[in-house]
Amino acid sequence: MASDLTKTFGISTETPSGETLEELRQHYFTHANMRELDDTNVGGLRIQAGSRKHAADMERKKQQATSDFLLIEQLTKQLENLTDEMASKYTKGFAAQFAAPLLDTETFERINRIQDIDKRREAFARAINEGIKSGTIDEKEAYSNPDFADWLRKHDEVEAAKSLDAKLETQLSEASHNNATDNDLSAGIDKLFTDNPAI
Repeated sequence: MASDLTKTFGISTETPSGETLEELRQHYFTHANMRELDDTNVGGLRIQAGSRKHAADMERKKQQATSDFLLIEQLTKQLENLTDEMASKYTKGFAAQFAAPLLDTETFERINRIQDIDKRREAFARAINEGIKSGTIDEKEAYSNPDFADWLRKHDEVEAAKSLDAKLETQLSEASHNNATDNDLSAGIDKLFTDNPAI
C-alpha cells in the first residue's frame, strides 16, 4: 500500500533511478552493514552513525593527544631548565650572543627587537634551527658549543612535538565534525522513514 506521501503527491513507488523504494531501502541497509554501523534496523531504516571502528579510532586519537600533551609538558620543562642553566652559565642574553655570528644582520636585528626575553630566545632558536635545516647555517658551527647545541636541539624537539599535536587536534576536530554531520544525516533519514512507515 502506498504511503500518504505517495498518495498526496501522486508519485510512484519507484525512485528516479528506477529502483523501487524497497530496493532503495535494501541498498541503505547493505551500505550500513558495509560501513559496520551499529544498530542498523531496516524496519524504519534506523542507521546509527558512528561505527565501532570510528569510535575506536577516536579513542586512540584522544589517548594519543593526552600522551602528546604530557610529552610537550615534559619537554617544555626540560627546555626551561636548560634555559635557566644557560642564562646562569653565560648571560641572560646568551641566545643573542650565540645567534649573532650565525644569522644575517637583518634577521638578527628583527628578532633582537622582540621585547619579551622568552619569545626573543624562542625566535632565535627557531631561526637558527630553520637555517640548519635549509642549509643556510652550518650545523657544525651552530653546534660548536655543546651547551648551545643541546638548547637548540631541545627547542627543535618541543617544536616538533607541538606540530604533531596540532595535526592530531585538527584530525580530532575534523573527525568530530564529520561524526556530527553523519548523525544529522542519519537522523534525517530515520525521521523520513519513521514518519512514513509505508515507504
